[in-house]
Amino acid sequence: MRYISEYERHETKLRKIKNWLTLLAFTIIFIGLQGFYPFADLETLFLLMTGNLCILWVAWVDEDRRLFILTVMMMIAQLSRVGLI
Repeated sequence: MRYISEYERHETKLRKIKNWLTLLAFTIIFIGLQGFYPFADLETLFLLMTGNLCILWVAWVDEDRRLFILTVMMMIAQLSRVGLI
């Protein structure tokens, strides 16, 4: 049996948290942008910003510049699509 260090255990736990947070963020953004049930502008803004900030945090922690830039671009596109900008 292979010994797993505390560092590896911590990294595995952090990776799982980031994966679930990313999935949750995508779901929150989808709910904010879906057109089946229209939300008020403030609720839509809250859902979009919460989801995008979660993705930005994951991109920052992973030092993933491409995901960070893509998320910022998509935030602008989403807010202009919803009509809040």
